[in-house]
Amino acid sequence: MRDWGTHSDTVNISDTVLLKQEINAKLTFWTAKQQEVVSKLTILQKDKKYPEDIHNYVAEYQLDAYQNVFCKWREIAMTMRQKVFDDDMEEEIDIFDIECKEWGFYLRELFGLGLGTGDYGHLTVEHASMLLRNFRSLRHYSNQGFEAAHKLQKQIFSRATNHDGSGEATSLDQILTHHYAEKLLFLRLCFRNAKECARKGKKFYFRGCGWPNCISTKGWSATHKRWIEIMDELFTTFMCKDFLSYEYTEKLCCIVSESDHPRFEYDDTTWENIIKQKMTEREWLEKETPRARKAKKGASAPENSEKAIQGPQM
Repeated sequence: MRDWGTHSDTVNISDTVLLKQEINAKLTFWTAKQQEVVSKLTILQKDKKYPEDIHNYVAEYQLDAYQNVFCKWREIAMTMRQKVFDDDMEEEIDIFDIECKEWGFYLRELFGLGLGTGDYGHLTVEHASMLLRNFRSLRHYSNQGFEAAHKLQKQIFSRATNHDGSGEATSLDQILTHHYAEKLLFLRLCFRNAKECARKGKKFYFRGCGWPNCISTKGWSATHKRWIEIMDELFTTFMCKDFLSYEYTEKLCCIVSESDHPRFEYDDTTWENIIKQKMTEREWLEKETPRARKAKKGASAPENSEKAIQGPQM
């Protein structure tokens, strides 16, 4: 479909030359990439401990995705700023449209709904090709309207970073830290809502999740529900509570109260051991009969009453 803004035209790919070659090349590349990923990561379904080459492959794949985002944006930006399309270059604009859509998928996968759907991203992915079909070039058009909407981004850069200065806390490190923290917080939100949906017997869905309201929780086993609740507890311990308490120092600096600081840092071995321990404890509690619970409460009651009779020791 060729979008002209006011109407759309249907294009028969078999009647094109350049566009047909580009689509076939993209299809071949992504088919091979899919087969490569599946062949590399099938081990994830068999073993719990993954070899080092799997970790290296995932890291290289992530790095390659970042390089694609940055390098493709440079090519796309040069096309929008300098290139002028003639009236008989519709297929070249179609190819540029495909490049924008592919870049949009990379951008959204890496940076999520925040940076992935900003003003420039939305304009480039959804409307750049349409504007080029109508005006044949974008080099004469100003972007002052978009710059006026960037006050919030400028405030973040001014107040939350050290303006690209050298040192331990450069802007790049802080941006990547916020980026991965946002992904972890979204994962925690998924576990939190999965726990609530399972308890209420509702479908696993919440606003902003990005998937359709069709995932039933009725088929989840007790082990799965137990694991979800434990992961939610661990994320709360790791990422703190939803609402923090604050206090002032002697110099009137507002800081997070020490009681609300994270209680442990992430370590793969420690994390796995805690999960196994908590899973075993939950399973024992669930299998415990009401009579055993009543006997346990009865055994603890005399101790408490004896302490109350003795009173505090002076």
